[in-house]
Amino acid sequence: MKLSNLPEIAALMSAHSRCFIERRDSVPVQIIGDYYVHSRNRFNRWMRLLADHSAGLLCNPPTSPGRHRDASHGLHPLTELAQHIFINEMAARVWLLLLIAGDRFNRRQETEALARNLLSGYQTLRRRTAEIVIHNEALPAPQRFIVQDLRKTTETWTDLLCCSSMARFDLWSLAFNPEDAQRNAQLRLSGDLPAPSSVAWQFLLEELREAFSIDSIHTLHAHPDDRRILRLMLSSFPRTAGRTGLLSGQPA
Repeated sequence: MKLSNLPEIAALMSAHSRCFIERRDSVPVQIIGDYYVHSRNRFNRWMRLLADHSAGLLCNPPTSPGRHRDASHGLHPLTELAQHIFINEMAARVWLLLLIAGDRFNRRQETEALARNLLSGYQTLRRRTAEIVIHNEALPAPQRFIVQDLRKTTETWTDLLCCSSMARFDLWSLAFNPEDAQRNAQLRLSGDLPAPSSVAWQFLLEELREAFSIDSIHTLHAHPDDRRILRLMLSSFPRTAGRTGLLSGQPA
């Protein structure tokens, strides 16, 4: 599975948000526990790599498991790492917000504290990544611009995909840019995401694919950690309407 598949998986989770939020049963404790453990392990791995980049220890590291070994795209390792972080965060934030919305809908407090803890961790990671990208003199200027543009694109699209749940449960404080998110929700979506089977949804997907049509993320493979976490997220959706279509995007 390529890194470029993840934004569309995030969109599919958003499209099936209602059946996730309004489910009668809770997300299995095993899934929540495994997700937390794997997410923290990935977070720690990313932070270690960022620390090494900051210290100048990874100028020419060996090819990582997430890198397409046959591609000669000439990316700096820090550019690759930043792309993995920002793209994976997009899918994670969509799912974590759905957990919080599910708690609100069912008037329970099973997962919100954990979800907010992980969201806070992603915020710290994003800020640290941006700082290192800006100050790393070995990173070519064009690649620095690619990373900065990708960060902005993931922020805009994550807010857009989450707007229905944020509006319904007053979770705008979890948006990257709350005011812009509310304005985009009204201007672009009339306040709600289109139905997954609609023509409007197909247009939205095409727009998303165009926004993430970056050559480098089409050559990078998702890390095994990412695929494991994605499988956990997708398996948490209930076996009701839409799950078949959603799981068709499940990573191998």
